[in-house]
Amino acid sequence: MAETNTSISFFLIGMALGLYLPIFEAPVEFLNTYLGLLLIVVAIIIFVK
Repeated sequence: MAETNTSISFFLIGMALGLYLPIFEAPVEFLNTYLGLLLIVVAIIIFVK
């Protein structure tokens, strides 16, 4: 259950940041880098499971 809660919290944090960041002036390169890092984090979480 701990891994599930951790992945859910990571997912919610990522969703919140994804919704919050575009409010500021965010270049496309920065958003692409952020999405890439988020995908890497999700892949690591899935791999650890």
